[in-house]
Amino acid sequence: MKAAEFIFQSMANQGTKQLFFVPGQQIDALVKNLQDTSAVTPILCASEGGAGFMADGAVRFSKKPGFLASIGGPGLANVVPALLTAYLEQYPLVVISGDNPQKLAAWPSFQNATDIGSKDLAWAGQLTKYACRVTDIAALPSLLTLALEQALSYPYGPVLLQVPNDVFDQEVDAMPVPRAACSAPAISPEGTQAIAAVLAQEKGTCFFLGSTGLQTSTQEALLAICESSQIPVITTLDSKGIIPETHPLNYGVLGYGSPPNKQARKLLQKMERVIILGVKLSDRNTDNWDPSLFNTNKRLFYIGAHLPEAIRNAWDDLTFIQADPDEFLQQVYHQLGSYQSRAQAKQPIGQAPKGPISVAVPLPGKFVHIIRRWLPARIPVFVDAGSWKETMGKFWTVKQPGTFFMSPDVGSMGWAIGAGLGAAIQNQPYGAVIFTGDGSMGMHGLELATAVRYNIPVTVFVLNNGTLQSVKDRHTADPKSLLKLPEINWKTFGESIGMTAFRIETAEALIACLENLQPAGQYLIELVLRDTPEN
Repeated sequence: MKAAEFIFQSMANQGTKQLFFVPGQQIDALVKNLQDTSAVTPILCASEGGAGFMADGAVRFSKKPGFLASIGGPGLANVVPALLTAYLEQYPLVVISGDNPQKLAAWPSFQNATDIGSKDLAWAGQLTKYACRVTDIAALPSLLTLALEQALSYPYGPVLLQVPNDVFDQEVDAMPVPRAACSAPAISPEGTQAIAAVLAQEKGTCFFLGSTGLQTSTQEALLAICESSQIPVITTLDSKGIIPETHPLNYGVLGYGSPPNKQARKLLQKMERVIILGVKLSDRNTDNWDPSLFNTNKRLFYIGAHLPEAIRNAWDDLTFIQADPDEFLQQVYHQLGSYQSRAQAKQPIGQAPKGPISVAVPLPGKFVHIIRRWLPARIPVFVDAGSWKETMGKFWTVKQPGTFFMSPDVGSMGWAIGAGLGAAIQNQPYGAVIFTGDGSMGMHGLELATAVRYNIPVTVFVLNNGTLQSVKDRHTADPKSLLKLPEINWKTFGESIGMTAFRIETAEALIACLENLQPAGQYLIELVLRDTPEN
């Protein structure tokens, strides 16, 4: 088979169903072969950046490697935000980057991506776990195998194969790469035994959970551990609802996006032992490094790929266990069996405080409450950069694990637009819901035309407040005037690309609008918000 079909079939063997791409001269042969393949479904995107974010969203929802293709040079440069996001937030993307035919590699040809041109492998390789150029067709099977092994070894991340355009049509004398197993370093039995023993303590232990390395497959084990041992849970904003927020052991979000009553903070302050899984101990996840939350009287257990030396040295009693949090939790679950008789006899610690967050909910919060009542629990939501993160953290209730997604470490504006579309394709016929803003729409809003092209079921809520709100909130004087955005009617924009669109200015109008809509449709709903006493 030809090299292009070999790549398609190899990705299909990983469970990957789509190739997100933008065509160009350096991948003409790849595109030609896409017309005849049944291995993957091609999704033509508006930009390479959008293609990268769509592949990212597909990974997060499906738990299969993401797959995208672009030309080198400027095309690959547009993929950089997606590479950066996947690299820092640990998601496996496979990027195929085209280049000019091999006979032009040593010549200063147009958009040459080699070292005499844009030097793609030098700079893009810094944002991948593995990057190589395929110059010998006989080496393609081993190079793609190695790339997939790297992408799927913990900590997961993106990989890059640079392929000259003429290579795609060459014949490969090998079978497509079989399904690569996810791999992680061995976990010491002593580590799992230590955590199991901690969980068997009568009181004073809690979980602090993030999304890095924790998958939906773990949630059943996590819930069983928490319920049998009556261990309360707090989370970062990105893992909000990793166990349902309505569960009595879920004490909510700590740090950025936490509710005003700070119940998670209060819980952490009184705990003697904290088991930290999948959390990057950043300023946003620690209430800006508040020392009262992680004082020297606590025993901390950190499970993850690595821990910066500064953090290791900050606490006297910190045990670092280098392990994939997902695998580790599964092993602890099995190890805990010898402690079950004692754990099951524990008295419940009591239900986490629930109820209204605030008596006077501002208008963005009212919008969120209305949408939550309308949207079925199973439909995933994707939250964009800016003020939506804090608003959703405070007012959105996650009822079903694996349905709340955001980019916690990078937070590129417009990420949720592409990522939400990538997930919506995986979640047919229910689709996904995107919460984005007017600033993010200015960067990636045109990608919604891809949703119309492929009839992707997605509902997009665009908060139109005429400014870069989260930036504005940090300033008190002159910079505010520099942050105003142009007046764009996003309802009109949505209609211009073929979406059913609405312009909403009040909570009452939103209720009336949603009463007539099915959640699995294709809508753009502009939520107009301006400075008023109510807001």
